[in-house]
Amino acid sequence: MAERRSVTARGKAFIYRLMADTKENKPPRTFATGGGNATASGVTFQASVGASFAVSGLAETPIDPRLGLGQAVPVALRFETEAPVDDVLVELSSGGWVFVQGKNSLSSSESTDSELGKTCDEFIRLWELATKGSGQHGWDRSLQAGSDALLIAVGPQTSGTIKYDLASALDKNRSGALLTLTDPEKAILDRFRKLVQDVIAKRGDRAAGIHVEDVLPFVFVFTYDFGGPHRTAATAWLSNVLVQPSAAPAAFALLETECARRMSARDGASIKGVRALLASSGVAVKAPPQFERDIQTMRQRTLEVASRLAEFEKTRSGSENLTIKREASSAVVSAATIGSLVLIGDPGVGKSAIINDAARQMQAAGNEVVLLAVDQLDVGTQEGLSGHLGLLHPLVTVLANWPGAGPAYLFLDALDASRFAKSETLIRNIMREVMKLEGGRWRVVASIRTFDLLVGNEFKALFRDVPPDPNFVDQRFSSVRHVRVGEWTDDELAQLLAKIPSLATALELGGAKLADLAHVPFNTQLLVELLSDGTPAEQFGDLRSQAQLMDLYWNRRISPFGNEAVQCLRQTVSVMIDRNRMQARSVDAGAGTAQALDRMQQQGVLVSTNSGRDVAFRHHILFDYVAGRVLIDLEDQTSLKDRLKGSGSGLLLAPALSFALQHLWDSSDATRSAFWQGVCGLAGGPSVDPVARIATARVAAELPTVEGDMEGLLSMLRAHGADTAFECVKQVVGAMTIRLEDEVDEVALEPWAYLAEGLAPYVSSVAWPLRTLVATLLDRRDRDAKN
Repeated sequence: MAERRSVTARGKAFIYRLMADTKENKPPRTFATGGGNATASGVTFQASVGASFAVSGLAETPIDPRLGLGQAVPVALRFETEAPVDDVLVELSSGGWVFVQGKNSLSSSESTDSELGKTCDEFIRLWELATKGSGQHGWDRSLQAGSDALLIAVGPQTSGTIKYDLASALDKNRSGALLTLTDPEKAILDRFRKLVQDVIAKRGDRAAGIHVEDVLPFVFVFTYDFGGPHRTAATAWLSNVLVQPSAAPAAFALLETECARRMSARDGASIKGVRALLASSGVAVKAPPQFERDIQTMRQRTLEVASRLAEFEKTRSGSENLTIKREASSAVVSAATIGSLVLIGDPGVGKSAIINDAARQMQAAGNEVVLLAVDQLDVGTQEGLSGHLGLLHPLVTVLANWPGAGPAYLFLDALDASRFAKSETLIRNIMREVMKLEGGRWRVVASIRTFDLLVGNEFKALFRDVPPDPNFVDQRFSSVRHVRVGEWTDDELAQLLAKIPSLATALELGGAKLADLAHVPFNTQLLVELLSDGTPAEQFGDLRSQAQLMDLYWNRRISPFGNEAVQCLRQTVSVMIDRNRMQARSVDAGAGTAQALDRMQQQGVLVSTNSGRDVAFRHHILFDYVAGRVLIDLEDQTSLKDRLKGSGSGLLLAPALSFALQHLWDSSDATRSAFWQGVCGLAGGPSVDPVARIATARVAAELPTVEGDMEGLLSMLRAHGADTAFECVKQVVGAMTIRLEDEVDEVALEPWAYLAEGLAPYVSSVAWPLRTLVATLLDRRDRDAKN
């Protein structure tokens, strides 16, 4: 079914414009000006007629076949509209319209001032506007046979001349069967034709060019008895779309009441809105028939994704799986009940675990939930996504037709996986469309790495709003509705240590540095796995960085399998980068190293996805570390810069660069000369990918702790004062300033004061970064003094 414009929104906009007109600038009489003041019986009858069309739309059954409109189905209703035939406007799936004038009782008359004459006048005024209209309001374009109809809906009290003779005569005239007209039918048809002609003549030049024989084929007369057979038929159809068929009589009465209310408000509703109304009133509605399969498919997909993400909630200790309840989960659930939001955090802090836990809690509370992992969606079009998910319709259309009353949630894990991939625009558009779905029922809850949100302005714009919880805020995103997922809290880590005594022992031996590392959930899992592998707790005592922890993991899980395992991982990472996503085809990843590929999966380094067709690293941090180790060569800057030139490569490899730089830092001498040479090559190079430059500067701003750590950078300036070194200083000082302003209170200031002193001889080349650095240091000194 084709996508359609919102009738309600369009109609309201036009009505508001009419209401704004002054008395001196009133709209022409052609438009309707009545509405809302009909007798109680009239309103009740019109409301019942509208409710019957709503039932047809809910059941997705073609509109009354007597209208000759084929398989068209009602998709929206409007009441007491600006159109001359103003009682009920029925928008159809075909793009056509049924213009309904409701008369609880109607008699034959030859006077243009009679009720029948006024109805004919409304038909002619509509014809005038439709003929001259541009389609701005949907209905104001030339009426088309087989698409549009003018319906006089009458009640059982109507005279037989109208409800029988005129109705039959119009049908026979339409079909060309005039020879079969009875005398009463011929008489009323002649009188009706003359009445229409008199109306045309009365309107003068405004109706010039309108011929009665053109109008008559569009006119129908239907009788409705909502105290008898038509109520029975409507409730019977309605029972087919309700979970509890016995609720149909009460549901139809509810629809009548709602239609009457919207008449008074001169309002309307889409059939989707009617469906939501019933659901919100406690009447459970089935999914539209053509969407039932897709909804079940998405429920099954959600279960599969939840099962995979549940692994991120567990900390494995031997054969035991331990789960710690995260405080951030409650913050996400609370915020999501109000509206859409984004979860942010550094790699490894447990965003996937928390988004899965929040989705599970929402589902347990009775809400509809769809959960998708973006890193599993290698598609760039709506059609591709539907095919990948096994849907017959676009995802947003499925959600729009998903039955239910309360809030519903689309959870998207690992939004960063789409950055610069072919799915980025698609995923962004889907989120935008879901947030705009009628009624605001669906909310989007997505997770993304902090760094990706920093450089992703489009994603920030999608979630623009005030952060919902001051306890989970990143001050850099004060205008983004987000929940910041941090490391384990002390209480959370204490719960885990109580359950894993060996880990508690290791942290006691390792000291403060290891304890800091263990506050990151991913690191905790590695530590526990290494302990389970038999690594003595004493070996953790020298660990000072996540890179060193990953080295230890590499030595236990990868090194024993030799160079073939390294070749396999290099091949896997290369394929992923070429594809711009975190998955590789198994046949490509294992090319020539199939045995090693199997072993890496057995070791938990890689996991099988998409029914064995693809492989992925168990966690994105493993990808980052492996890429930094086997693919990034900081000594070969030319090749590295070429690799970073690919679309999105800088963002994809930024964390890997961090690992590579950490390794270079750890292996450098006390002056860190090798490290600063590598940093200057990237942060100071004008042709380097800008994201890679930012990532490099950020690492360089985080690692120095003593004065000697800056000696290598100053030595480069003293030796030749290269432009790249000056540019490097500017980038690094900028990153350090942001770090100090944002959140880090324990930054060691000594190396930066030493750098400021060393930069003094080169003030003409580094005036801006030197001034910024000195001002930042003074501000920090003054703030520390106050505290």
